[in-house]
Amino acid sequence: MEQAGAAIVTEDSVNRSNRSEAAAAGLPVLVVQLEGGSAKFTRFNDEMRRAGFTRAYEGHLTLWKPPTFNEMPALAVQVAALLSFSTAAGKAGLFGAAEGGSHD
Repeated sequence: MEQAGAAIVTEDSVNRSNRSEAAAAGLPVLVVQLEGGSAKFTRFNDEMRRAGFTRAYEGHLTLWKPPTFNEMPALAVQVAALLSFSTAAGKAGLFGAAEGGSHD
């Protein structure tokens, strides 16, 4: 993907999506519209388009510079919140042993 100039995907590629990988790599992502669809696909596609990561494929390659797609800061905040769910857990240490105690 590092040598690609853009990615063209179908709108039903939501789970483990090449679309997300391409957006994270900074590539413009063009989405081929399909007949039918589902509310799940529509929500995902609308959100990615509103954020500027994707555009509809209209039969020709359109290039643009999409915004940076980096979810790591938001993910780090969520993980930190989960790890600090109580002060007792923090005092016990990651493996449940008391600070300075054995982790065996």
